[in-house]
Amino acid sequence: MAGGDNARIATWHGDRFVSAVLPLADSASVQAMLCAADGAVWFGTSDGLLRAREGRTERLTEADGLADNSVLTLTESVNGDILVGTKNGFSRIRGADIESFRPQDGLSQSTVYSLYEDREGSLWVATKHGLNQFLDGLTIPYTTSEGLPSTTPGRCCRTATAPCGSARSAAAWAASTAIASSP
Repeated sequence: MAGGDNARIATWHGDRFVSAVLPLADSASVQAMLCAADGAVWFGTSDGLLRAREGRTERLTEADGLADNSVLTLTESVNGDILVGTKNGFSRIRGADIESFRPQDGLSQSTVYSLYEDREGSLWVATKHGLNQFLDGLTIPYTTSEGLPSTTPGRCCRTATAPCGSARSAAAWAASTAIASSP
């Protein structure tokens, strides 16, 4: 499946892509996609969040409790929660409940570029001003003071138990927009 800078998506059908239009405003674009474990496909757009499952599409917006209508990133937690990064914080969708987190809730900055849940249960949130760790009700911000190459990480992710680069076990990684200099 592929999305782009409009409300169209394309699905691979063995030998070609078949295009479809999502039920969005003409100016909306698909910015993130997630295939969830329950079979739903989530589309993060510039005009809200769409959930497609079993031939039905549901749209969620700020009016439903999302942190913002401009969805930048999506991920699924170990327990099946859908985590939605937006231009104004992030939201956790658990069943029919939506809980949102913004700077006033401890987030270092409003724009969320990436979300990752590690195997210990911490949620890592990459923002324009660094990386935030949410653990047991606490928010711990990380910046260049803790060793990040810059305060603008682009993405955070995990490695599998197999090596990735020089990692020998599962690890969290953060990329930034900074260019490293040699000592």
